[in-house]
Amino acid sequence: MTDFDKYRERGAYHYDWYDKNTFTYCTTVNLCVDFCNGTTLDVGCGEGLIVDLLQQKGLEVTGIDFEQVAVDLALPELDIRQADIYEAMTEKWEYMVCHNVIEHLTKPERIREIFDQNITKAAIIITDMPQLELSKYHIKEFTPKELKDIFSGWRVEPISINKDFHGIKVYK
Repeated sequence: MTDFDKYRERGAYHYDWYDKNTFTYCTTVNLCVDFCNGTTLDVGCGEGLIVDLLQQKGLEVTGIDFEQVAVDLALPELDIRQADIYEAMTEKWEYMVCHNVIEHLTKPERIREIFDQNITKAAIIITDMPQLELSKYHIKEFTPKELKDIFSGWRVEPISINKDFHGIKVYK
């Protein structure tokens, strides 16, 4: 995983992006919130914006993030845990959200493993469209085909958002 110092520099910036719709952020976040209809795991949840919105929707939600600073910024009423996603998890959830996370991982196939082992219904993965120059925080940017290939064997629906973002929905 890349060194993600954004939280130390910016604080709980996802709420600000959502409020101001920075980078059409509301669109991508709302896709995740609308998609989930049961217990949900938010992988790489940051300070918990999506966890918060899903909880307001009445869902039981767990968020995990590698960065302790992000977890510390979360509202205390949210179930957000500091966790290394490369370690085995034993809990089960119906849905998984992976919003702008997979491009930061040294082992992006771990998202598939979590889906296979811990998710019972479906997942939504949203990421940046590949750019000519890789962001300093990204390890790899994925094409729609590469995202689909990670989840081969499952029913995958591509999501076309805009020139900056795309993703997939994966169903069991």
